[in-house]
Amino acid sequence: MQDSIAHSTLKLYADDSLLFNPINSPDDPTKLQSDLDGLVDWADNAQMKFNKSAVARFARNNILVAQ
Repeated sequence: MQDSIAHSTLKLYADDSLLFNPINSPDDPTKLQSDLDGLVDWADNAQMKFNKSAVARFARNNILVAQ
């Protein structure tokens, strides 16, 4: 699984997983999406699926990064 992720950090907890990447440059959202796509491809190849997903977005000083 972790071989599918090139730019983000993956944390595994029992039956949960957390993928995160700080967005500090214009290229970072693309890198995060690439890692998410890699994780989905891995799950498809392993004949697994994700039951739930959630997005948490945090910003410093009320400055939000455009998507």
